[in-house]
Amino acid sequence: MPHLPAWSVDLSVAHFSSVPAAVDNVAYVPQVTFVNPGAPATLRAQLQNVFSAYIWNIGNSPGFLQFAPRTYLVYLTVDL
Repeated sequence: MPHLPAWSVDLSVAHFSSVPAAVDNVAYVPQVTFVNPGAPATLRAQLQNVFSAYIWNIGNSPGFLQFAPRTYLVYLTVDL
């Protein structure tokens, strides 16, 4: 951002397609897209899963893992 040279923003988008949840393809984990905006600086803040998508993913087979709901992260970064 030219008018604020010490500031920057970031955005990540992750998409997971639908996958079978059983060997006989009876059940599927639906597709989902995550939007994660942030404002990186020395102290970073990020909001993950902005729309609080409620999804399941296949974990250690057999099993399912639930993705975290909307999450706020604050972390310190250092350039070496």
